[in-house]
Amino acid sequence: MPHNKKFESYRAATLAVAPIASTSGALTGIAVNATDWDRAAFIFAFGVPTETASVSAGLGVWQASTSGATFARVTDASFGLITSGVGANSVHIIDVNVNQSYPWLKISGQLVNNFWPVGCICELSSPKDLPPTALSYQIVSPD
Repeated sequence: MPHNKKFESYRAATLAVAPIASTSGALTGIAVNATDWDRAAFIFAFGVPTETASVSAGLGVWQASTSGATFARVTDASFGLITSGVGANSVHIIDVNVNQSYPWLKISGQLVNNFWPVGCICELSSPKDLPPTALSYQIVSPD
């Protein structure tokens, strides 16, 4: 007997960094509530910068116990320096386990130098929940 479980029952996607096109400054994330989820994958899409640009080392995931609490960096959940030579028109991903004592997650980092469009979504998932056999939404998984 197939079970009809909606997409959002076992996977959720939310905006983590609104698409921006900035010359330099903080890459400010939107707090993501990962309560009751096991994993969070932050998927960044970098466009083409106008000139040489970079994202400083340390762009990464921060966590807190509530949305209003002080956020602290998640150990080993950050990028090294990303330059436009390797980062233009590319996707970069940080995938972390969610600590339920600190389920609020946020991206923080610094754009350096020139105009570089970037945005990020966070995909929350629970590996313990198996995908449904009949879907209310379409999911393409090439595995």
